[in-house]
Amino acid sequence: MRTSSLSAVFPRCFDWKGWLVRQCSAYFWAEFRPRKRWSNVPPKFAIFWHRTAIPVLNILHWADTNDSVESVFKSLAPANWRYISARTLSDLERHEELRRADAVIVVNLDFTASEIDVLEHCKLVVHQGVGTDNVDVDRLLQRGIPLDVTSAGTTEEVAEYAIMLMLASSRFLKAISGEVDARRWPTWNYRSVSRSLAGRNVGLVGFGRIGQAVASRLLAMKAHVHVFPGPGRDLSVDWQGRVNTAPSLEALCRAVDLLSLHVPLRADTAGMVDAKMLDCLPHGAMLVNTGRGQLIDEIALAERLADGRLAAAALDVVVPEPPPADHPLLGLPNVLVTPHLSSGTRDSLEAKVHSIISRISATLAPTSAAVK
Repeated sequence: MRTSSLSAVFPRCFDWKGWLVRQCSAYFWAEFRPRKRWSNVPPKFAIFWHRTAIPVLNILHWADTNDSVESVFKSLAPANWRYISARTLSDLERHEELRRADAVIVVNLDFTASEIDVLEHCKLVVHQGVGTDNVDVDRLLQRGIPLDVTSAGTTEEVAEYAIMLMLASSRFLKAISGEVDARRWPTWNYRSVSRSLAGRNVGLVGFGRIGQAVASRLLAMKAHVHVFPGPGRDLSVDWQGRVNTAPSLEALCRAVDLLSLHVPLRADTAGMVDAKMLDCLPHGAMLVNTGRGQLIDEIALAERLADGRLAAAALDVVVPEPPPADHPLLGLPNVLVTPHLSSGTRDSLEAKVHSIISRISATLAPTSAAVK
């Protein structure tokens, strides 16, 4: 029926069947003719790969994580990413993947001049998180390779975690939980030493994004917040009148009975909380650290925790990581140590991965596929 209807439209002298075949052939040849074979297209499928093809990007994940974390990257990465984890590679394989990498995502492995000098095609290094103390930034600058950091998924999680550590140390949660696990019931043992955050003088060293997020939560809990933003750093108008500013770290330590650290590791912050600063804290004060372990003189801290001059400490970071079995801060009943996971939530990880993918795609492949 279709043939007869078309025959009625076209004159008998017009070969409409041949014309239709020629038009279809021309269209399919224009769309699907063999083109330059991209590295991600097997040769036998090249005729089906048309003009929207994009080249593969070699993305090296410079991290020592685990399968579950890497699975998040793999599930969200664009289809044209060749994602490689350094965790499972030998030294020789790492060297080869560094040489091939178009971009490197640095997490918790040191990224030194030795690694940077191997790079041949790398156009971007992205640090997962804001602490870049494990990256040789100067060498990257010398090589002309830009370094980007991902603050996404860090601020809120670290602020929440810092508050949790403050509460856990103030209420001696570790010791109480240990006694309950040992089949004891210490209903009255900690009431005379536990502290509340409400009405308490809490000091924050550093007042960037995380420090401000911690301050907002402390103010909501009716704590008195004191801040040492750092030399030459002033508070924004929004915070003036809401928190107290200390002129120096020593002045801050003398004014508070709970100190929380929120500064990056730099030459001027390494070892800033030394024996002298710890002795400026009132007797029975507490310390929280979600920054870097190198900010504190750990031996001096352990001594003051052991003899009772300081009541408790809650630390998400120590030196080294992981710590050896004889680390001076391990095993003390008034010290809570966690394995550097203050930003470690599924929500944070997905936010970081999306941010990393966007940054790499914008730099290397503006027309590449969007995040899955």
